[in-house]
Amino acid sequence: MRHDRYGETSVHITSQPVRVFMGAYGLQKDSIFTAKFSGVISRLIEAGLSEKWLSDEMDNVAKITERRTQDEPKAFVLEQVQGALFIIVLGLGQSAIAFAVEVMCGAGRPEERQKDAVKEWVQRRQHSY
Repeated sequence: MRHDRYGETSVHITSQPVRVFMGAYGLQKDSIFTAKFSGVISRLIEAGLSEKWLSDEMDNVAKITERRTQDEPKAFVLEQVQGALFIIVLGLGQSAIAFAVEVMCGAGRPEERQKDAVKEWVQRRQHSY
């Protein structure tokens, strides 16, 4: 940390949190309760209750996570991956059908089609002279 010539730092540590949590409550436009709600919400934040509630919830999540991690790992069952396997088999089936159609229609032999096209072009050129 840097100090100036008087030995003081340019950093000020506050007891208030730097970040602000936004909360929204629906009220009618120009409601008579707007100022009261704003005051109550400000007092709740200034008292640190929102921080405490967040901390309490984080503790609850940590306890739940602890309980889950204490269980022994379980092996996968076919029912857990059944959907993924079904999608893979369906995709493989569709690709096999598409491949079979290409082979039957001759789309898999472009060099033969090119040779045929060249022969046709040569024949047309010979007939035109």
